[in-house]
Amino acid sequence: MKDATLFAIEISNSMIAPADEDDDDAPGGSKKKKNKKPRYSSAEAALRCAEAILKNRIISTPNDMMGILLFGTEQTKYGEGSSNISYPNCYLLMDLDIPDAPSIKELKYLLDSMLPP
Repeated sequence: MKDATLFAIEISNSMIAPADEDDDDAPGGSKKKKNKKPRYSSAEAALRCAEAILKNRIISTPNDMMGILLFGTEQTKYGEGSSNISYPNCYLLMDLDIPDAPSIKELKYLLDSMLPP
């Protein structure tokens, strides 16, 4: 059986804002000293989840189709030249298709560019 999964990820101000420093607060108001982990925005965390699932599915179910649609974006990229239908503020990052190495590399490049210097 073939499955199709489309990740629809909202790109709003709250989704692209970095995680709050208060997320590490311990009960009682004192902060625990922890290893510093990168603070991802919610949108970046969703993209990283999509990447992990893509990699897993390529191995476990190589014929499944997957795609990533970002909505609420400033730029629009959807169905280039396929019809006269327009979906403003939607960006098709990865078309719904069987994932391949170039599409995963493109996603990884995007995620690597989001890391702080």
